[in-house]
Amino acid sequence: MTTALLVPVLDEVATAAETATLVAGCLDAGAVDRAVVVDGGSTDGTQEALRDAGLDVLDAVDLPPTGRVRGKGDSVRRATDALAADRYVLVDGDLRGMTVEAVVALRDALDDPGVHLAKASFHRLQAEDGTHRELGGRVTELLARPLLHRFALDLDHVHVPLSGQQAVRGSTLRSLPLLSGYGLELGLLLAVRHRHGAAAVVDVPIPPISHDAKTDASLVPMAHQVLAAAAWGLGLDGGPPCDPTLDPGGGLQVLPAPEEPS
Repeated sequence: MTTALLVPVLDEVATAAETATLVAGCLDAGAVDRAVVVDGGSTDGTQEALRDAGLDVLDAVDLPPTGRVRGKGDSVRRATDALAADRYVLVDGDLRGMTVEAVVALRDALDDPGVHLAKASFHRLQAEDGTHRELGGRVTELLARPLLHRFALDLDHVHVPLSGQQAVRGSTLRSLPLLSGYGLELGLLLAVRHRHGAAAVVDVPIPPISHDAKTDASLVPMAHQVLAAAAWGLGLDGGPPCDPTLDPGGGLQVLPAPEEPS
């Protein structure tokens, strides 16, 4: 099976060196067959820094359907449509501490034919005054996990449902609608559950990673979109769950599947 590492970025020049090290390590170790960074419209020199480091960078705005990129989910949909692989490992481009071994663990979880989505779980470390401390994601802990515990208890084994560190079968990704923006992770998780059952999602522990904390105000749009993604994926608004014809609200858009399920 071919494996592609996909790293979505948007204005992540501060962690470009970390991304370059991870991508080079995965390719050198044979952990993946190809690695691509997909840029959603950076204006801070991210693309240039990554290309200077020798990385393969796709500009999402130039990928079909071209034009304005509607957030991370749209970048991933366009990139996976353009890059064929049997399985994808997705890693966020704003992290420090992600390892080749973690990528391999996510990839290998798909060796089980019953697994369609592997989600990384980890302690999140926040650099502060030169030290590190554990910091759970606020939207994860205060919104996503309580929602899933109340309405999708069969996903309680997924400890970091909003993690962007995940691996998914190519055939699965191409047969499911995705959500734009911040709806990507929860929308994909719930779509896999709806199509294949909660047992098709596994939790993969990886070492701690560092992620700069955002301000409370900047998390408000994310929280609105995560709530809208949950309503869409669980049918909480009265419609059928994961219906690609429904408007999930919250500024999200449904990105149609390029392939019908077999």
